[in-house]
Amino acid sequence: MCSQPTTHFTGIWPAMITPFDDNDELDLKALDKLVAHLIKEGASGLYVGGSTGEGPLMSPDERKTLAERTVAAVAGQIPVIVHVGGGRPADDIALAKHASKLGVAGVSSVPPIYYPYPPESVFEHFRRIAAAAEVPFYGYHLTGQSARPLSMEQYVECLLEIPTAAGIKYTGQNPVDIAMLRQLSDGKLMVFSGADECYLGNMAQGAEAAIGSFYNVFLPEWRKMHDLAVGGKWDEARHRMALAAHAIMEIRGFGVDLAKYILAKQGFNVGCARHPLPRMDRPTHEPFEKIWATLGEFRANVQNW
Repeated sequence: MCSQPTTHFTGIWPAMITPFDDNDELDLKALDKLVAHLIKEGASGLYVGGSTGEGPLMSPDERKTLAERTVAAVAGQIPVIVHVGGGRPADDIALAKHASKLGVAGVSSVPPIYYPYPPESVFEHFRRIAAAAEVPFYGYHLTGQSARPLSMEQYVECLLEIPTAAGIKYTGQNPVDIAMLRQLSDGKLMVFSGADECYLGNMAQGAEAAIGSFYNVFLPEWRKMHDLAVGGKWDEARHRMALAAHAIMEIRGFGVDLAKYILAKQGFNVGCARHPLPRMDRPTHEPFEKIWATLGEFRANVQNW
């Protein structure tokens, strides 16, 4: 097995929303504004073009523009990881090569989609992306995405054979998998927690940082929860995690478009989710007022820390 990169990140990373305008085109001015806001709010890094960022619904040229403009807006203040997977494999590889020339901290990819690929095909896909990127590579485990999901043992076996593999973004509901990833890799692979509602359990099992959708809209509150956990104040952290999980359960069924709606109410017009993702009936979506009240309760409780 090859020696792995030593870069291990920490903190809270928004899985950044991608702004679109009224014509469903990339809104680069809104993107600049959102990046500046997330940095000011205390983002430890940004994960760009993932599921929340609607990367798989964008053309390769759009994804390149998104990566370029994000890196330019960040201007070296925090690290950026670009997700390049989810499309035609040749496009994924080209996107990885492009991103690596921008000075990003790494690239990431889900396994190849749609067909029930055997593990060796998934490994080869990851290897080709990593070789093209020439920057650290982070696998992306997204429960339910793959027609033939890999086990944690298979992920570790695959990634440890890739010289530039540095870790994995784990988006699943089983914190035990986090512990397995850490143990099986002997700490050589860092683990990003990817399910917001499982954040605290994943941290307890060894996740070193977190990437998530909810951090776009309530980043300062999540940073406070992170600080409580890191500071060993687990009782307080557990109480706040319960509040946060309740809020997430209220909104997750409404998908990316609700997150964009929340950002709009916070003063950041980032457009609507792209077809075929569902869109809310704005501004008359009846369940939203209940959801907004739940999120307001969550924020009020957190601000009383």
